[in-house]
Amino acid sequence: MNLFLSIVLFVLATPQGHQTLVSKKFNLTTFTNVPNKYSDCGNGFYFLSEKDAKDGKYIIVTDYDDALIYINNKPITVKVEEKGYLLNKYSVIIIDGRHKNIGDELYLMRSVIILQYGNKIIWKRKLIGRGGC
Repeated sequence: MNLFLSIVLFVLATPQGHQTLVSKKFNLTTFTNVPNKYSDCGNGFYFLSEKDAKDGKYIIVTDYDDALIYINNKPITVKVEEKGYLLNKYSVIIIDGRHKNIGDELYLMRSVIILQYGNKIIWKRKLIGRGGC
């Protein structure tokens, strides 16, 4: 019965009979490789934990124009808009807390990341952020 139901759902989920599997699994994943574009002043680097920060495992990296996140281990660039970073119906909102200076041009902060699909929050976590020049 489960196999039959799976086959029916697979066929129903394919547009115009094309046999492509539609994945409903969604996962923000950490990454370690950051393009050079994000290495100058005004960038934000965000981590899920102090350990991830120490290990250089980012959850999101921001710039003035866009942000880099990984969804299901694939890099996605989202463009900055009025209310956050947008890609189609997805929006990424980062709420930064107070900055704690740790040098002339570097600061730490506690932040919250919210990922929405339309108006529905689908992922929310507290983050550790750092920024500066």
